[in-house]
Amino acid sequence: MTVFVDQEKLASAGQGLRLDVARSLAQVEAMADEWCALGQRSSLRLGYFQTFDWCANWLRHVALHLPGTEPYVIAVWQGDRLVAVVPLMLTRISAGPRVLSALGDPHTQYAGMLLDPGACASSVAAMVRTYLAQPEGCDALYMELLPSISPLAAMLDPAWREAGYENQSSSLDLTQFETPGDFLEDADPKKRRKRLQRRQKIEKEFGQLRLRTVWGGEPEFEALVHRCVAMKKDWIAGTGRISSGFSMPGYAEFLSQLKGDAATREGAVAFVKQVGDRIIAIEVSMICNGHLYAYIGGFDWELRKLSPGKVQMEATVCWCIDNGIKAYDLLGNVASYKDSWTNISCELLAFSRAYTMTGWLYSTAWRSRMRPALKQLYQTLPAGLRQWASSSLAS
Repeated sequence: MTVFVDQEKLASAGQGLRLDVARSLAQVEAMADEWCALGQRSSLRLGYFQTFDWCANWLRHVALHLPGTEPYVIAVWQGDRLVAVVPLMLTRISAGPRVLSALGDPHTQYAGMLLDPGACASSVAAMVRTYLAQPEGCDALYMELLPSISPLAAMLDPAWREAGYENQSSSLDLTQFETPGDFLEDADPKKRRKRLQRRQKIEKEFGQLRLRTVWGGEPEFEALVHRCVAMKKDWIAGTGRISSGFSMPGYAEFLSQLKGDAATREGAVAFVKQVGDRIIAIEVSMICNGHLYAYIGGFDWELRKLSPGKVQMEATVCWCIDNGIKAYDLLGNVASYKDSWTNISCELLAFSRAYTMTGWLYSTAWRSRMRPALKQLYQTLPAGLRQWASSSLAS
């Protein structure tokens, strides 16, 4: 049986604050103005995936295809002013547990919250911690990809932290470069030579390279997002990988509706690398507070031996330096290719909590044991067998 939180205890913890939970898209959209205003006031690092634009668009285009998934957005108010928001969702897994997780999972790359810099952080923390100790209608909580620098990480009970979970973000600090030339010359001679050879091979065969930026809301953006997703799916199939996120209905539509602003260099933007009229690579990124999230990259699979994706990344980094962007973020999940592009990292944490016996079974049997074992088994399969398995599951 689920135990509901004591409302008097919650009010006491908040010391004059009020906590609401938005459980429908209509309730989320009713918060739009205050949520957007909070997003502009908040300067927290790694906070883009908690913005209204990201969360509301995901609910409009992806969640509607996921029966049993509903928003569970914790909002803390001081009078009529929204001072904190923790975007979560509640997912009913078949007829089993109701699991609380970061809104937008698996597409959201960093869990977290938005916090008004003028709010009393300790009072907000006490209220959020008290509520999440026994939230209404939940069997379990599982939250991963939570940056250690997020205030939400400090609000959760340390006893809930998942032991053995190892993950980190990987970013390139761009403040060390005054010009794109500084970045290009910073690499060791072997790397500089290899980068130059990649560009020269493409230009020799196809013509001069150029980079374009197309921002969310501009006429071409929607089509470019769909093209980028299709390119990424070609790579997933060609390398024998499986991605549940890319197979979800509404994914490309969701990304294509994100907003961007060329004047302020904020929001969603597509970096398009091409030779003549031929697009060889696209990166769909988001920029928030001078921090670029390199969200999804795709390239022409026929040109894979020429490394068009790496050529595009290099050009995008140069654009960032030219336009005052402070960091180029390759997001979480450690990968060898990220080491050659990045020089700073942030630890990512996972937290889990069972509220009921059903939730305990989900957390211990499935999440902690069966799921990792199946994933490890898949990774040990030969590449050809992985390709067959991924195509079979996708069909």
